[in-house]
Amino acid sequence: MIPIHFTTTTSAVALTQAGNFTDFWGAEATNAKDTVYYIKLWWQGTSTSVPVIGTTKPTLTLAVQSGSTERAYTDPVRYQGPMWYAVTLNPADTDTTVLATGGDVVTLFVG
Repeated sequence: MIPIHFTTTTSAVALTQAGNFTDFWGAEATNAKDTVYYIKLWWQGTSTSVPVIGTTKPTLTLAVQSGSTERAYTDPVRYQGPMWYAVTLNPADTDTTVLATGGDVVTLFVG
């Protein structure tokens, strides 16, 4: 299992490649605000096209509640890679809304 660690920002929502990992084991995230934010994951599968935020439906969306959130799986969520991630303010598959405040810490566990 490999941790991918990042901090949320208020910049434009960006799609980030998490490598060619196919297994998602869970996440830990802080949320110092009263507003829920969402971590969205895409697996590219066998496609040669990179997912597009707001257009390509996420494979998995995780809500990060106020305080901190831990999500761990005894078996990984497994798809064909590579895996991509982004953070948005709203849960809708088409959402590209940036966070009003950043600075929360997220760690994704992949393998």
